[in-house]
Amino acid sequence: MGCSPCQHLCQLDQSQDVCLGCGRHVSDIAAWRTMTDEEKAVAREKAQKTLEKINTQ
Repeated sequence: MGCSPCQHLCQLDQSQDVCLGCGRHVSDIAAWRTMTDEEKAVAREKAQKTLEKINTQ
Protein backbone atom coordinates (compact mmCIF):
# COMPACT_ATOMS: atom_id res chain seq x y z
CA MET A 1 0.00 0.00 0.00
CA GLY A 2 2.89 2.36 0.67
CA CYS A 3 4.30 2.36 -2.87
CA SER A 4 5.44 5.73 -4.07
CA PRO A 5 3.66 7.19 -7.10
CA CYS A 6 7.02 8.48 -8.34
CA GLN A 7 7.38 8.00 -12.11
CA HIS A 8 11.07 9.01 -12.19
CA LEU A 9 10.05 11.92 -14.42
CA CYS A 10 10.70 14.56 -11.80
CA GLN A 11 10.07 18.10 -12.94
CA LEU A 12 8.92 20.70 -10.46
CA ASP A 13 6.28 23.25 -11.41
CA GLN A 14 7.64 26.19 -9.45
CA SER A 15 4.35 28.10 -9.49
CA GLN A 16 2.40 25.28 -7.82
CA ASP A 17 5.22 23.40 -6.03
CA VAL A 18 4.09 20.11 -7.58
CA CYS A 19 5.98 17.46 -9.50
CA LEU A 20 4.74 17.22 -13.08
CA GLY A 21 5.78 13.54 -13.18
CA CYS A 22 3.76 12.21 -10.23
CA GLY A 23 1.52 15.13 -9.26
CA ARG A 24 2.63 15.25 -5.63
CA HIS A 25 3.15 18.51 -3.79
CA VAL A 26 6.72 19.04 -2.58
CA SER A 27 5.55 18.72 1.04
CA ASP A 28 4.10 15.27 0.27
CA ILE A 29 7.31 14.21 -1.44
CA ALA A 30 9.40 15.35 1.53
CA ALA A 31 7.14 13.64 4.08
CA TRP A 32 6.55 10.42 2.13
CA ARG A 33 8.83 8.16 4.19
CA THR A 34 7.16 9.15 7.45
CA MET A 35 3.54 9.08 6.24
CA THR A 36 1.13 6.36 7.34
CA ASP A 37 -0.47 4.17 4.66
CA GLU A 38 -3.67 6.19 5.04
CA GLU A 39 -1.80 9.46 4.54
CA LYS A 40 -0.06 8.02 1.49
CA ALA A 41 -3.41 6.95 0.03
CA VAL A 42 -4.74 10.49 0.47
CA ALA A 43 -1.57 11.94 -1.08
CA ARG A 44 -1.82 9.55 -4.07
CA GLU A 45 -5.46 10.49 -4.63
CA LYS A 46 -4.63 14.20 -4.42
CA ALA A 47 -1.69 13.70 -6.80
CA GLN A 48 -3.89 11.90 -9.33
CA LYS A 49 -6.39 14.77 -9.28
CA THR A 50 -3.53 17.26 -9.69
CA LEU A 51 -2.20 15.38 -12.73
CA GLU A 52 -5.67 15.24 -14.28
CA LYS A 53 -6.02 18.99 -13.79
CA ILE A 54 -2.57 19.65 -15.28
CA ASN A 55 -3.24 17.40 -18.28
CA THR A 56 -6.51 19.18 -19.13
CA GLN A 57 -4.96 22.64 -19.21
